[in-house]
Amino acid sequence: MSLLENPVTTFEKESSANFTGNANKTLAKDELTLTTKSVVNQVNAMPESMKQKKQLSSDSLENILHKIVEEKGEENSIRIRKISAKELEIEGLSKIALHSFILKAEELGKNIKYTRTLKVEITD
Repeated sequence: MSLLENPVTTFEKESSANFTGNANKTLAKDELTLTTKSVVNQVNAMPESMKQKKQLSSDSLENILHKIVEEKGEENSIRIRKISAKELEIEGLSKIALHSFILKAEELGKNIKYTRTLKVEITD
């Protein structure tokens, strides 16, 4: 089950005057940055007792991720940066490896939250 929660769009407008070589002419700098963010929560319907059994008999999520990366042959093409004990930033991970990891997490009864942020900068 998916719920779209709080799509957010913010606007930042920057406007200033830039002078070209002639003191009588002014070129206005009109720039705009748009940021949009959407969050989708996917709640797992697995009963709590089943979640606990599955989670007790499985590896940690981080170990599962490393196994999937190795299975997909991506261990040399990605860069992992540990932001905190429960957050990783990964560059170069294929979509199929990410999808495989999410499926594995769902099998363990984990809830999944997708947050997508898009930033568009329009400049002169």
